[in-house]
Amino acid sequence: MCNATVKILNQSIVHESNNHTHPPKNISELTIESEMKLCLKNIQQNVTAPVSTIFEESIDRIKDKGLDLVTTIPLFENRKKTLYKKRNLALGAKKIEFKKAVDIDIPKKYENLLFADYKHKNKRILILCNEEMLKYLSESRHFFIDGTFKLCQKFFYQLYTMHADIGSNDSFFNVVPILYILLPDKTRATYEILFSLIKARVPQWNPSKISMDFEVSAILALQSIIPGVKILGCFFHFTRCLWRKAKELGVTKSKLGKVHVKLCSALSHLPQHLTAEGWLYIMEDCPRTKELTAFNDYFVNTWLENNIFQHYGVVMAKNTQLIILLKHGTTT
Repeated sequence: MCNATVKILNQSIVHESNNHTHPPKNISELTIESEMKLCLKNIQQNVTAPVSTIFEESIDRIKDKGLDLVTTIPLFENRKKTLYKKRNLALGAKKIEFKKAVDIDIPKKYENLLFADYKHKNKRILILCNEEMLKYLSESRHFFIDGTFKLCQKFFYQLYTMHADIGSNDSFFNVVPILYILLPDKTRATYEILFSLIKARVPQWNPSKISMDFEVSAILALQSIIPGVKILGCFFHFTRCLWRKAKELGVTKSKLGKVHVKLCSALSHLPQHLTAEGWLYIMEDCPRTKELTAFNDYFVNTWLENNIFQHYGVVMAKNTQLIILLKHGTTT
């Protein structure tokens, strides 16, 4: 270790002590050292960007200057411990890598976004919400909820989102995201805990209708926690379910079979009191094949005997683009 020190004032040396115990650094080494200091600064300031990405950007700048041709450049594995230590310091967290969901520690920097944190044995539910969006839980009466598995933290099963309708009409949609939820599974018990947590935090949360996927466990949980809520399965998922079943039963092999499936999907747009009449109209021209008989049995037992597939007068549920928007958690 070199103990030499120097004091500089207005770019002039005013004091030196001890002698250097190493040869002077060349311009390449000084440039790399400067770039690594900038890298550490960026890691502390831009806490949402991956540490490895910031490091690689620094290395790219070093390579752009051709320094990798004249000297050895730093490796991420050799610097990783120092880099993550700086990131943890910026977040106010002891560590940011965990082995289990129950071990995850929310950094102080983000505690203001923590709406609820449920932890019991190996089950963990995290609900995140911006404080400004809380008011919509009590003000809005129509909500959209859906889950995705692609954009989920590795220790959780799905990322669940809740959007609120804050004034949509026939001319435009006005739906905003309010809750982001990390769930360990998709059981009824977990959904009941989730909706109970929301209700406990915001007692005024009293939705009149909720648009969601046709997931039985979530539907039953909602009806248990919010009795009387009208549940609307989205048209996008409804038609997808019909076509999946039709393909499974061999209905889509014929043109008439495809037409029948389309008519069944259109049935959801009729007023509820006309649904039975509409179904009889469809059945008048329905071919009598074993494939369509099996499909009709499925349609009656799964959809016709309840009204969650009804979309008459529900502008939002008819919009496929919005449903895809909710599915992927984006507003662009």
